[in-house]
Amino acid sequence: MFSWLTKRISSLPEVNEVLERVKRKEKVMVQGISGSRKSFLVAGLWQESSRSMLVLTYTPSEAERIITDLRSILGAAEEIVLFPAYDLMAHEEAYEKETAGARLSVLGRLARGERLLVVACWPALQRKIIPPEVLRKFTFRLAAGDEMEREFFLQKLVAMGFERTEKVDRSGQFSVRGSIVALYPPDR
Repeated sequence: MFSWLTKRISSLPEVNEVLERVKRKEKVMVQGISGSRKSFLVAGLWQESSRSMLVLTYTPSEAERIITDLRSILGAAEEIVLFPAYDLMAHEEAYEKETAGARLSVLGRLARGERLLVVACWPALQRKIIPPEVLRKFTFRLAAGDEMEREFFLQKLVAMGFERTEKVDRSGQFSVRGSIVALYPPDR
């Protein structure tokens, strides 16, 4: 959409220096840019880079605004993802399944090696996250036509934390009716 503008931004000497540091796999922190200029800078860097990127901002509402800007600029909605913060404080006992599922989805995609532009706010990164090696241990792909021994599959679901129920109506649940296993993944 705005490729002409992001290409022009990418050609600026300051942006070129940041891009060269990114290509050398150095950590880069950019400060002092305000408004939509941040989003255009990130979009320019994203188009020139072949790696995943993390954009860190200060509040959940600012993260949402940056996501909206980036999707308008780049038009690549599936690659631009929000790593959401919980609304609750760490000591509160309620559980936000939707937020947990969205976070798990982003982490799973990164663990599978997908190239993502992740936008997060500081509160989202203050909570502990599951290490990639643990996440990989508790995930597997099963596609239409694949075969797996039924009891092994059911045991694996239980070991992964799925709840067996009569009827599946929430994420993280599964049910068994004869040879049919219905499940609702936690990241959907």
